[in-house]
Amino acid sequence: MALFVRTVALRHTPDNGRAHIDWMWAPSPGLPGPDERVLTTLRLEKTPLDSGERFVAERIHDHRGRYLWFEGEIGRGLGSVERVWEGVARLLDQRADRFDIELFEGDNALRIEGRARVGHDASSESAMYDCVSRRIAPSTPPALGPRLRGM
Repeated sequence: MALFVRTVALRHTPDNGRAHIDWMWAPSPGLPGPDERVLTTLRLEKTPLDSGERFVAERIHDHRGRYLWFEGEIGRGLGSVERVWEGVARLLDQRADRFDIELFEGDNALRIEGRARVGHDASSESAMYDCVSRRIAPSTPPALGPRLRGM
């Protein structure tokens, strides 16, 4: 059964590293608590909407729920994050070795399928996923509701 979940892409600029995109989504409808480490997080070179038909994503540690609305300095020398995209996704499948998710932006919709690379422990941090993105017929996802800033 498909679930509609919140998703966000943040440009993460580390104090001592190269900027990248952290793409995150909630594991279930509704909002996780701000300190719950439940957001599935993938590191990308570009946003999922701009990554092209085939791209590689690195699965990194689950992030706290607060990153669905947080922007600014992270603290502890970790740099800053800036929201570059947010929306609603339809999560079709998520397991340790794969995910299947649909993203919606205006009249555009994408289905992204990710599969863990052979030889990578998909249950660990730093697992690499080969992703395939394709345009699909847009449908109307549920509204995001309030942005919930400042929680």
